Amino acid sequence: MARPLTVILVALLASLSHAQQVLRVPEQYGSIQAAINAASDLDTIIVQSGVYSETFNTLGKAIRVTGTVGGTIIDGSGLPSGAIATLGDAGDVELFGENLPVLANITIRDSSAPLGGAVLVESGANVTVRDVTLTGNAAPSGGALAAGFGSEVRLLRCDFNNNDAGCWPR
Repeated sequence: MARPLTVILVALLASLSHAQQVLRVPEQYGSIQAAINAASDLDTIIVQSGVYSETFNTLGKAIRVTGTVGGTIIDGSGLPSGAIATLGDAGDVELFGENLPVLANITIRDSSAPLGGAVLVESGANVTVRDVTLTGNAAPSGGALAAGFGSEVRLLRCDFNNNDAGCWPR
């Protein structure tokens, strides 16, 4: 009987071998996407206060991308058309009551895309969007946020201001 228990313990320890890390933009990584590329499941990416002009995709990783309260802005004006944040399916990973990936404490403004002007949640993804402001974004479908078939999006304390659905480009 000791053998199955040993196998279970070894498997459990192997799954916990990656300690959760905090990756910082711009201190350690020059862009949000570079930090995502380097991240592993359960890591947190902290984007310091400032105005950023970039798009990013969570690549199906179970991670958190969080800004600093009231100070992290992603400005889509001048970027090629497309959603600023694409949140992919990381499986049904939940940590502290939040589905991962998590997008938090960020303002996304002035973006336009054919689908989901600011945030696009891929089909089948279960994600959490918390304390996010989406303002001045446009898309023919999902002016600020679009969710693919079979996805689940938890919206917690989010502000949607002056977004347009049905008109694109803006």
